[in-house]
Amino acid sequence: MSKSRTTGFAIASLVLGIFGITIIGAILAIIFGIIALNKINKNKKIGGKSMAIVGIVLGSIICFILFSSVIIGFISGDDIPIDVMNESYDNFSSDGEFEETDNFSNAQILHWSHMPITYKFENYDFESNYSRQVNLTRSAFKKVEDETSEIIWFREVIEDPDISIYFKPSVYDRSGEYALGVATKSELDLSKNLILKGKIEFYGQGAICSTGYPVLEVHEILHLFDISHNPKTNSIMFPYSADSSRKCKITKIDEEYISCLMYTYSNGTVPGDCNFPNFFEEEESECSDGWYEVKGSEYCCPEPGMIIVDDYCVY
Repeated sequence: MSKSRTTGFAIASLVLGIFGITIIGAILAIIFGIIALNKINKNKKIGGKSMAIVGIVLGSIICFILFSSVIIGFISGDDIPIDVMNESYDNFSSDGEFEETDNFSNAQILHWSHMPITYKFENYDFESNYSRQVNLTRSAFKKVEDETSEIIWFREVIEDPDISIYFKPSVYDRSGEYALGVATKSELDLSKNLILKGKIEFYGQGAICSTGYPVLEVHEILHLFDISHNPKTNSIMFPYSADSSRKCKITKIDEEYISCLMYTYSNGTVPGDCNFPNFFEEEESECSDGWYEVKGSEYCCPEPGMIIVDDYCVY
């Protein structure tokens, strides 16, 4: 009895199934495997059936993986932080110097010049221990968007952000409390009432309001919109502490702050005002004009409601 010969299509199917990791190689592995099986079924003297089957299986697996990767890429593409070009609000003067175009020039208060306001987690990577804080902060940006009907909106970027966010180990402030978060308007153009850059630093593991609302994170974000502390315990701007988080009943931003934000960043097309009381009005002190005394210290700071951390005035 003569030995059966192996068809070349079966061999080609197996080789392409093993080494043909491209979509074309995988498709050819399937095609050659099917041709080989047809030939084997018609002529029992032809061998290579096992090779053809393995080639078809391997080719099918490769096709499935490649097509799934493409589909997942399309679905999740919107979640990938993409650097935003600022050409919609960046401008240069005739002498080549950078100028900030103010899209909200009707605003009478200190404000950002454009939307979206971009942010970046400066010292976060997937191997760090800050995933919880990152998710809370992203949630806080989304809360501000939703509660202002997306008149204010944000974009996460990979470079040159408007707001830089840092996560750091726990520290004590001068009052002996754990410092949970500090927001600083790091670059201003006071001649135009503009906020150019901001920074938020979160310390330790933070604290969560008993309602689940990201109070600490929203609180610090609102500081970067020039909103000061509020002594009312039911306010989002009540000076936040680890102890107050256990008593916290907050589920949204104060209506007066939402009114101000929507009025300012709609250029007045949405009714509202920014006439909520300033709870940190300047009192008689030894500070120079335009500076504010920091309670419980000998420091003077350029804005009301600031505290002292490492000898710096911060929110």
